[in-house]
Amino acid sequence: MAQVSDDPRTRAERLLGYLEAAWGAIPETAREWHDWDPLDREVFHLEWVVKEDALKCLREFEVEDQLDPVQVSRFQALLQMITRNRAVLERMLTS
Repeated sequence: MAQVSDDPRTRAERLLGYLEAAWGAIPETAREWHDWDPLDREVFHLEWVVKEDALKCLREFEVEDQLDPVQVSRFQALLQMITRNRAVLERMLTS
């Protein structure tokens, strides 16, 4: 069985990749959203809670100065991506 590291920088690295992919996919997902059936939309909505929790965790790592300089840069870029895509996501989650 794989070992899971509790090291904040290792965890932050995984969370950054996870959230970069998730938020980066929002524009394409939004274009396809009308084709999704209601159950798939509900699953997406429920799974998004996990992504928001991951974002909270990254914010805590940043506040606690647990990110290395490259991770800080990636996190700032992620926050910009979130700003660009948040309204689209909110429309999806409320439709």
